[in-house]
Amino acid sequence: MSSATSGGAGGRDERLRELVRVAMALACAAYAGVLLIAAVTLPDRVPIHFGPGGEADRIVGRQEALVTFAVLGLGIAVLMVGLARWMRRAPLTMVNVPHKDWWTATPAREARLRARLETDLLGIGALTMVLLVVVQAVTVRAADDPEPSLDPVAVAATVGYVALLLAAVLWIATRRYRPGTAS
Repeated sequence: MSSATSGGAGGRDERLRELVRVAMALACAAYAGVLLIAAVTLPDRVPIHFGPGGEADRIVGRQEALVTFAVLGLGIAVLMVGLARWMRRAPLTMVNVPHKDWWTATPAREARLRARLETDLLGIGALTMVLLVVVQAVTVRAADDPEPSLDPVAVAATVGYVALLLAAVLWIATRRYRPGTAS
């Protein structure tokens, strides 16, 4: 019975990789959906930057806002998916992971390392896209306000993003790449 079917490290890795692929796809689809809603509902003037107090400090035309949203979302999605896919063939001299010598000692471990790096980058990409979905939606909602400002949802999303990202980095740095965690 293979480790993928027996629930070993390989099976967990494959399930996690599939989960982050789906999460990235859903986050990108949600971003595109909010962009479509924005294209239909935004007024002529749109706040796209907010000061530390949450008040709008940069307002642009509708078309510029839509282009900004589209370029930002597409740029982050392409960057994160591209980096994740690049891990399949990137020179490992360019990658810094804990216990690199152990991970690169055999072809099987190196393959597992590359798969984990791909998964981790897609996970961070999905998390970032979710933040962008929330920020875009909050901005679209704020655009209808006579005195546009951010609401607590934007602050909560940002704090949640930073907390989840820090937790992921801590897990990656201390547990994910320990020797012996590859089958």
